[in-house]
Amino acid sequence: PPPPFTTSTLQQEAARKLGFAASHTMRVAQNLYEDGAITYMRTDGVDMAEEAISAARRAIADRYDSGFVPDKPRRYTSKAKNAQEAHEAIRPTDFSKDRVGGGDSFASGLIYGLLVGRGPQWAVECGAAHGALAMTTPGDTSMVTLAEVERVMRGGTARVVR
Repeated sequence: PPPPFTTSTLQQEAARKLGFAASHTMRVAQNLYEDGAITYMRTDGVDMAEEAISAARRAIADRYDSGFVPDKPRRYTSKAKNAQEAHEAIRPTDFSKDRVGGGDSFASGLIYGLLVGRGPQWAVECGAAHGALAMTTPGDTSMVTLAEVERVMRGGTARVVR
């Protein structure tokens, strides 16, 4: 798999796959960060905390099968000699929660789709479903569950009971 996102690689992927300007990508990422959905989004680092690696491995084993978890975790290092790696890579903060969050619901779904690496088609569908949930659900929809978003992506209702 590709290395985790840094600020520049997130901006590049959002521009290439979604047509987002760098400023728009960072605005959406800021909302996701403020909602607690992702780690700090201004980083050159590609490393992840040991706790995060363990949590990701547990989430894969729980959701899919332990056979999908490699024997040893993959480690990435920065190629840039002058990289300021004060922060770890951009990643979801809690691999077990299955949350999608952010102020601009459609854009948050798109960026979340990129961060979890499911491809541009899934990201667009995720964005549209998250936007539909925000428009039809009274109250706070900044942290809609992934199950709720995927239900809408499959053609289910956008009504959420809280």
